[in-house]
Amino acid sequence: MSAGAVVRDEPIDVLGKWWLPETPEHKVTGILTFTEDEGAQLLLSDALRADDEVVWDEKSPDGAKVGHVTRRSLQHAGTYSRIVGRADNVPYTLEDCFRTRLRGRTGFGDAAETVHVNAILRGIELEPGEALECTSASVALTQLTSWSGVNGLRVDHARYKPGSTEERRPYVTVNADLVPAVTVPFDGGTLKLAQHLATNPQVPNAVTVTQSTRVMVTFDEGSARPLEDFITRMNDVQDLVTIATGTTAAKYDFQLSHPGARYPVDYFVRWNNRATKDEHVPSVWMLFTLEDLTVDGLASWLRTATTFQSELRRITATKYQTSMFVEDRASNIMAALESITRHPHKKSPNYFIDDLKDCIYEVGEPFLRLIEGDVDTWAQLAKSRRNDLAHHNAGVLEMSSSSVQLTREMYWLAVLLLLRRANAPDAVFDKIGRSSEFTFLAEQHAAQSSSEVQ
Repeated sequence: MSAGAVVRDEPIDVLGKWWLPETPEHKVTGILTFTEDEGAQLLLSDALRADDEVVWDEKSPDGAKVGHVTRRSLQHAGTYSRIVGRADNVPYTLEDCFRTRLRGRTGFGDAAETVHVNAILRGIELEPGEALECTSASVALTQLTSWSGVNGLRVDHARYKPGSTEERRPYVTVNADLVPAVTVPFDGGTLKLAQHLATNPQVPNAVTVTQSTRVMVTFDEGSARPLEDFITRMNDVQDLVTIATGTTAAKYDFQLSHPGARYPVDYFVRWNNRATKDEHVPSVWMLFTLEDLTVDGLASWLRTATTFQSELRRITATKYQTSMFVEDRASNIMAALESITRHPHKKSPNYFIDDLKDCIYEVGEPFLRLIEGDVDTWAQLAKSRRNDLAHHNAGVLEMSSSSVQLTREMYWLAVLLLLRRANAPDAVFDKIGRSSEFTFLAEQHAAQSSSEVQ
């Protein structure tokens, strides 16, 4: 691994015994594998429901036992809401599984199968029908350490004048200090950005010190809640860090606390939003950091993200999914803008172009500078683009540079609007406006406006 490379979820490749919680007497040998790019798969030497593929009919005239396979029987036999097992003396729970391949003869107990696994819990065996709940959860995010400033690592190299005969000791000093967590309350719970240090000494060849910053979520009174509640709060931070750094802040090393487990349970899943870069982004390259936003600003962001959760997800989806078509990006952003600006107390909604103008004036700088203050022209262009997409007009598949430029500008209008709603400090907008990404966007806008005039 190169210096500065992003840490990934560890792969899994274990041999164990697996069974359905409701039929623990029928155990099947199999290999469980997982990678963050391919997800999880279970290769079994026998079928978990050995005879369920065949519907047996004993009403034949000669008394022979006759069986037949139906679509329903195959679907039932190969769909597993939960599989449990043990490998290397560690309990596992596999969630939301289904068969992808069946080999051998069905109905005779010798049919091996391959099973797709959506999620892995390592360290606990859940009971049949038991809800997947936890009392706390934490996850590391790429780019979070630099963005948050929760950093206790310092490396000092000895410096000597050229030609000095002074003995060079020590050659290098590595300090790994403990840093207090950043604590942020939200409605009904607490979120922390906490440092995690680990060492891996391989004396005498190497000593590795690793540091990550984890998003830790708990709810009031430590009550057990559905796992999805914890992931939602983590996603709010992930979206913010992705916006601020300009690259995907990917999840890895997810752990949860469960009342039935003595130690933290490891959670493995193929996340949709995976890192697009293999190097850490230095804080000086970021659009803004936690120091600019402040802890109070982060708390306000969590409240805003709760209010506009679906809108935020649609906006950041255009950032995560690099292969998304330009027209899909524009559609997602426009739908989010229309929803954010909708006024529930009004009997009839404004025209969309008026809502766009209100957005721009609410955001102010640096967006006004980006579009050279020409609010009417920009709003009209955005409205026309939205109508083409909504009504599938002739320009729906427009892929010109001006269409790409307009979509990027829509993205920043939506992001800046959410930051304004979160009462982000002026320092955040100032740094975004002075960033190389925003400056380049403004230069492109000016160049296109100039060419259209000519």
